[in-house]
Amino acid sequence: MARSTALFSITPGCINRGNLIIEYATRQILDVDGPFLEIDAHKPLTPSDVDSINACRAIVFPGATLLQPEDHASMRQLDAIHVPILAVGSALRSMTGVADLDVARRLGAIAGSRDPFTHHALTDAGIPSRLVGCPTLLLGSADRWQPRDGPIVYSLGLGNQEAAEACALACADIGPTIALLHAPERQRPERPGVTNVELESAEQAFALIRNASVGVTSRIHAYLTALLFGVPAIFAGGWYDSRYSLLEYLGVPIEPATPERIRRLVAGCRDGSRLPSAACFERAATLRAAQVSWMEEAGAPLGIRLKKEAIAHA
Repeated sequence: MARSTALFSITPGCINRGNLIIEYATRQILDVDGPFLEIDAHKPLTPSDVDSINACRAIVFPGATLLQPEDHASMRQLDAIHVPILAVGSALRSMTGVADLDVARRLGAIAGSRDPFTHHALTDAGIPSRLVGCPTLLLGSADRWQPRDGPIVYSLGLGNQEAAEACALACADIGPTIALLHAPERQRPERPGVTNVELESAEQAFALIRNASVGVTSRIHAYLTALLFGVPAIFAGGWYDSRYSLLEYLGVPIEPATPERIRRLVAGCRDGSRLPSAACFERAATLRAAQVSWMEEAGAPLGIRLKKEAIAHA
């Protein structure tokens, strides 16, 4: 009987519901025998958890900041895990440019790094890494921005919420606007013309963004979702940490959260007169190809491969 594959789940009780998109993408692209043995990454490992994981062929890190030591309680007992780890689209988080590699040093396998900061931090420390981007990129493969009808979908991020809400109101001046709340406990803009929708599932987020005329966001995975479907997208800043190096790699400008500028950019996307640069599609294709190559290198020896649909997008 084939041994199962474990997965550190990053979705139970998550504050940032972008984790729903990340984990969904990982589950959708990976071809494994049978269902995953799911372990809550936000809780310390019990002795039973450790035994169950060590009875598996491997354990999957489904992206996000699992390599960041303080972000997930399960990482404290990583020394007790003796099976191979497949780290998919992993990211370190730093506002200072200094990486904490305490967890990453225990991987013992080639990491799939989501962004250049993580990739360079690992390789500079002698930890094997491949720059592969996010697994979300293997769920679609649009090659250009496509103007379309639909509401404006605004996904608020971190930083100054008053400025973000003012930008959402500026969007509402252009057309019907949906605020897709990735952290609804902390964000709830009460603005006329703006409809609040809590992010409940990856499928819901994909449906909303895919049918939008413009995506305005301060959330990396909302931007990547728009990119998958060619929905003209604008990334509004107000916050910066090392994870944004993925945007820099893709050539995505980080716009200031200035309502008048966001209003002009959204209007240009809506009527097709001012679409964003299309250079990001070529860079995204490079990352997709890198994911396929890395998975053959790191995943195949563990019996983990990409599904045919994911390879087709690459």
